[in-house]
Amino acid sequence: MKSKKLFSLLTIILALSFCVLPSALAETWETIYSYYLPNSYGTFVSDNFTCDCPSWRISYSFGVPDGGAWLTITTYDAITNDSIDEFRDGYQWRNLQWRGTRMFGSNGTFYMVIKAENLYLYPKIEVQQDIDSIPEFPSVTILLIAMVIITTAVILGRRKLALRQKT
Repeated sequence: MKSKKLFSLLTIILALSFCVLPSALAETWETIYSYYLPNSYGTFVSDNFTCDCPSWRISYSFGVPDGGAWLTITTYDAITNDSIDEFRDGYQWRNLQWRGTRMFGSNGTFYMVIKAENLYLYPKIEVQQDIDSIPEFPSVTILLIAMVIITTAVILGRRKLALRQKT
């Protein structure tokens, strides 16, 4: 009976160990591309940039004069030219510096189309990647494999115990 309880406890611990995956969040950001807007008005296309890590972001900052300022960034996949994201940010009233960040979760080669409206004070856009990020882990596959192994172990363990009890 003692071995049966120990076996059950080990099975539960093993099952729970697969439910907790390590966090992929880190604080190590590396700038891979910087773009300074040449004018405060207009549409600009960036060069291609490659993100090797699955976690990356676009950070931007610009000054806001009287009358407000707006920034629209559309990100495209450089291989297929498909738009993967578009966002608009800005401020209506005078503000010395406006900052923002947009997060992404896939690696590849990309470019940006940037539309600037009334930006000033050295408008800057940076693409940064988290060099400590872990590639997306296929947790569903791992959990299915773990469930099959655990179920098989429980069935075999019970059969072994049943055979011991008969003898």
